[in-house]
Amino acid sequence: MNARFQGLGASALILALAATLAGPPSTAWGQNPTGAEPIPSLAYRKIFFALYEGETKDAIRGFESEGRGAIKGVNGRWIDSICYHCMTGESYYQMGVPAEALKHFRLALQQYLPYADFMHRVEWRPLRGSNRRVNITWGGPKNVVAYADIPGRMSMTLGGLQKVPGPQGPIISNARVVPIDVTEIVRCLAHSIRRYGELLGPTAADDPVLRDVLAVLAKKGVVPVNTWGEAWIDVLLGCAFRAQGKIGDAVPHLKRGLFVQGGEFYHPLTSVAMIELGLVAIGDSDFKGAAGWFEEATYPAAFYGDEYAGPLVIEEALHYGYIAFHLSNRKGVYPILEPVAAWARQRGDYKHLYASVMCSAAENLAALGQTAKAAQLLLDVRAWCNKKQMMLGRTGARWNHVTAITQYQQGHVAAGDDSMAAALKFMQSGGSLWMFHIGLVDDLYRSGKLKDRVACTLYERVLRDPLSADWMIQPLEALSVLVAPHELVFEHWFEANMARQEVERAIEITDIIRRHRFLVSTQFGGRSIALRWLLESPPEVLDQKAALMRRDIFLQYPEYEARNVQVKQVRAHLSAMPLVNDDPAIKKAQAEALASLAKLSLEQEALLRQIAVRREPAPLVFPPLASTKSLQQSLPDNQAALIFYASSRAVYGFMLSKTGYNAWRVIKPKDLANLVKRLLRDMGNYETNRAVPLPELADDAWKKTATQLAEEMFRTSGGVQRAQIGPNVQELVIVPDGLLWYLPFESLHVSVGGQEPKPLISLARIRYAPFASMVSVDPRARRRAANTAVVVGRLFPGAGRDGQARAAFDELSQAMPGTVALQNDLPGPSSVYSAFFDRLVVLDDVAPGDTPYTWTPVTTDKGVGATLDSWLPLPWGGPEQVLFPGFHTQAENALKERADGSEVFHSVCGLMASGARTVVLARWRTGGKSSYDQIREFTQEFPHSTASEAWQRSVFLAFDADLVPDQEPRVQVTGNEAAVKTNHPFFWAGMMMVDTGTVPPKDDANTAGQPAKAQRPPGG
Repeated sequence: MNARFQGLGASALILALAATLAGPPSTAWGQNPTGAEPIPSLAYRKIFFALYEGETKDAIRGFESEGRGAIKGVNGRWIDSICYHCMTGESYYQMGVPAEALKHFRLALQQYLPYADFMHRVEWRPLRGSNRRVNITWGGPKNVVAYADIPGRMSMTLGGLQKVPGPQGPIISNARVVPIDVTEIVRCLAHSIRRYGELLGPTAADDPVLRDVLAVLAKKGVVPVNTWGEAWIDVLLGCAFRAQGKIGDAVPHLKRGLFVQGGEFYHPLTSVAMIELGLVAIGDSDFKGAAGWFEEATYPAAFYGDEYAGPLVIEEALHYGYIAFHLSNRKGVYPILEPVAAWARQRGDYKHLYASVMCSAAENLAALGQTAKAAQLLLDVRAWCNKKQMMLGRTGARWNHVTAITQYQQGHVAAGDDSMAAALKFMQSGGSLWMFHIGLVDDLYRSGKLKDRVACTLYERVLRDPLSADWMIQPLEALSVLVAPHELVFEHWFEANMARQEVERAIEITDIIRRHRFLVSTQFGGRSIALRWLLESPPEVLDQKAALMRRDIFLQYPEYEARNVQVKQVRAHLSAMPLVNDDPAIKKAQAEALASLAKLSLEQEALLRQIAVRREPAPLVFPPLASTKSLQQSLPDNQAALIFYASSRAVYGFMLSKTGYNAWRVIKPKDLANLVKRLLRDMGNYETNRAVPLPELADDAWKKTATQLAEEMFRTSGGVQRAQIGPNVQELVIVPDGLLWYLPFESLHVSVGGQEPKPLISLARIRYAPFASMVSVDPRARRRAANTAVVVGRLFPGAGRDGQARAAFDELSQAMPGTVALQNDLPGPSSVYSAFFDRLVVLDDVAPGDTPYTWTPVTTDKGVGATLDSWLPLPWGGPEQVLFPGFHTQAENALKERADGSEVFHSVCGLMASGARTVVLARWRTGGKSSYDQIREFTQEFPHSTASEAWQRSVFLAFDADLVPDQEPRVQVTGNEAAVKTNHPFFWAGMMMVDTGTVPPKDDANTAGQPAKAQRPPGG
């Protein structure tokens, strides 16, 4: 038992422990009328200086050690443990270990509940004003108010009367008076409530511990009436109400708690109430008012000083104070940062406060364009604090974040990337509270502690896109949630909505999941893509709010707009030149102009990085999201959407039309994979370059598998058909997912009205889309006078194939004016040069990359800027139509290796993020005349019809064509076979056409899909 309580009887100790929380800060720590050591101990006080110094791990060890020596009785730990748990939790919080922090703050609150009436055993005396003088160099309170002289030790009576066992046992008194620092215990209780709510996030509203604490505090009689302790209860209640999100209840209590003794004095918890009121003001967008609260909070915190975590309180107040100052559009430097930093440095042991204030000051200067000064402040922090443990925690992450901003502003892009990587590494390894909230919600759902309804609400909150407020207040958190992969959590959100039969929202969530899957694979989790689309995309892509954000960024960053003007001039100059020309002078001028454009684009990208990591709001414009209702309303009567989602446990299907929708669970993923593999093999796909014997191409065994697969995919276990392609459906838009990207839906055999099953392409025009939001018609107009850039190579390896591609190009150029063959020596990187292609056709074998973005679209480009990941940055825009009949996917090997569709999905998304709106990719490439012909027919029809009309026509023509064996390198002929047509799906189902719903200009449209040449649909 702790020496402080040796000699007390068991019942007396129980009574003592039942009475023990009392006492505010003191200015005279030597005054101790009982002669006993105060509670909590002086050793506990000394550990605070480890936090002030930035030695956070040392603080953890110290507070944990003190906690092990805490007062214990038969009912467990006593109220002094509130302090030990609180400060241990705070130390873990600062180091970015939220789970441990939450555990300790929870223990602190639980420790309070059994002793909630402890203040009744405290001796309350009237207060007087303090005559202590504290040198506060940055200003003073706006209110004319005195500081209360709060005693650091208050007398608490423990024990009472006790009957000695036995019939004649006397009744004796074992009461004892002990010195308690009630203020520190209440301060730690308030801080624990605040941090506990912050760490719980949206789950705080229903947390049982917080609910019990609030219920106890709300009871009358927690503190004796007409004592100044009532103000403290108001502060505690205000913190608890705000932690639960009950702002209307919180504010009156917080304001009442600002003063003690009838509004006469500030006290040590005044700063806590002011910070809470400042956060409320930020939530209400009252940034000027918030800045006032945060500044005012620094004064009582400085006055009561080290004893009551003053430096930590000042640090938090100024961290938020700078944010409020910045958001209130005040120009210049936040005035109190410099004097506070000088004050902290003069103290010598306030390194944590100094580093935090200097980070804010550096960010402030960087925003004003004073980059050199900002960088110097950060160097000073590193020189003075570099070896401090705090630089591995939140302070270090902030330092790295602001350092990245200054490095980007100085043009040191690689160094800036390294600094941002360090900041984000900390956030992803536990520092991000937003990601912690996501994990909490998911853990509660998976453990069965949340009903589906509540889970859907909480998932909605934690899995939302970063809002404007998030970027302005916590940009590092917003970036962290974008870059961190957490698709499985989205999946649980989807399942919770499906369990509640909220099908419309579930469909929307499938798009959110697909978008997350794409964006998390790109720079800054799609933040860079968002800014490129916001600043460079056509106006019709942006809604009014996004258009205003674009204007604001141009005003905020005039250097970006200045370069934009230069870019437009260079682009106009290049657009006036022929795309390909043999004149040496023109070639040289074109190369110089492209080099100039590349340089300007690099400078714009450096500016974009600055904007990306700063407090500038920007919506995720691409890929777009759309509500299910708006999608339905946008669908024509003759169009339907077939949307799939492949989770880790199941594949779901949704059939969407203007009048309604169906939802069903497809067969087990393993069974589906086996059927897809069988169909691909039935179509001749075993290996990439395998020659398919001609008899296989005359066999229709594939139809049986295609029929079975269609039945399994579109029916429930009860045999009810859920996806019906009625006679009114003329266009079917398919949104695949997972391995369904390899499935040629065109070939699935579907029966309509009891008729013989036919390939799906014969029942409706088909196009694919990577997102459900792209099902409806694309609002952007097509370019009218489109050029076509063609890479003339070999679709299939081997000698003698060059002439076949050249002949195909000649036919295409005759049918399509403005078609040019790209030269082997490009005038500039294809990532820049391609901005002037309207259409790109690659008649060449496209080798896959190690990742979905490291393959080369213009295969003749072997230099820097050749791969798809180089196409994503500026200059804005690339070819609107891209065709790759030589693309490779896992389909050509019948999914022998791990196949999840990612190389297709990410490639399509990457091309579309670069400006493409129509993408043709080969699932498997046949490499012969049938491929060339299909591409030519589609391309020449495309300008006059919708993409699905042009594609269906090209498929029908391919189906009717005669096979020319010596021009099909993947066909094995012995010489005795009869002539056949290319009606086997090996020839016409190998390519998919992905399109955003583009339509031709009205005056260019014709009755597409009904060309002069007679056609018969596959299977017809």
